[in-house]
Amino acid sequence: MDLNSKTITLMFRALLLIAIVVTMSASLSLTNAQTEERVFENAIPKEVPLKVSLKKEKEQSFKALTNEKWVQELEMEVTNTGEKPIYYLALVLETNVDGGPVLVPDSVRNGRVGLDVRYGSDDFGDIVTKARADDIPIKPGETHILTVDSREAQAWEMFIHDGIHPQATKVKLIMQIITFGDGTGLWGTGGAPYPPDHKRQ
Repeated sequence: MDLNSKTITLMFRALLLIAIVVTMSASLSLTNAQTEERVFENAIPKEVPLKVSLKKEKEQSFKALTNEKWVQELEMEVTNTGEKPIYYLALVLETNVDGGPVLVPDSVRNGRVGLDVRYGSDDFGDIVTKARADDIPIKPGETHILTVDSREAQAWEMFIHDGIHPQATKVKLIMQIITFGDGTGLWGTGGAPYPPDHKRQ
């Protein structure tokens, strides 16, 4: 093999190697783009008597980063795994978007945009209010579908459309309040008993 043949062979091998690398990089980028999706994290403590998950039929709607209506379409299945009925439930979907007009105190949502998810009357928000005969709870073993308040969902879409804040890529579900209707409940992100054990009679 003469010098020119060797040069041509080396050049051919180099071009082939470059083509393989480019093809692999493009394939990897495509794979990453296909697997990139909105992440849901359930941060409710295991000892809290709730089982929460995204409704199967709504998972793709939630995960798709191109879906601007995911908040409006979001549905969560909430099951009461405890022995007491739940008359009031307040949860927060804390996004990874900093700032914004839909906030509770920084100690709860860390200064990030949050979305409220609730069940029952706000009258039970103080926990000590007791249930009346016409109040309807989530009974032990029962599952209920929860959604984001429609006004908050509309506000979120408006803020995205107007460029006030970016789209969320991660959402963390945290707890605020559970009321059992007998004057007791759980509160805070850790699900602390209320009233505290030493104050119960």
